[in-house]
Amino acid sequence: MSSESVPITQLAQLIRSKNAGPFIISLDFVFPDEETYRAVRDSRAITRESIAELYALPLARITEVIEYSAANAIKVNIVRERPAGSFGELDLYGSQQGSLLDRLLVSMPEVPA
Repeated sequence: MSSESVPITQLAQLIRSKNAGPFIISLDFVFPDEETYRAVRDSRAITRESIAELYALPLARITEVIEYSAANAIKVNIVRERPAGSFGELDLYGSQQGSLLDRLLVSMPEVPA
């Protein structure tokens, strides 16, 4: 059995980035069912390391990856470079940070035909 890499955007029902207070931006991934959630979770595609690499951030800025099976969801918290609304801060609502996530690939097991 081989596997194929699939963009996270093809697997998640909802992907968003949002303001989680003045110092944190969160990335939310919600999957349509438990099977997809578990496959993505078990692939280890969403880790502190993978998000830090994708966003070219120091690992210390990725503070948490929270797996929430009751909602088939994974949340990632990122420390902002500057507090929300401060001089030079570019994304008050944190909503522009999801744009790179189409580059996040998940290695999915191939389903036999």
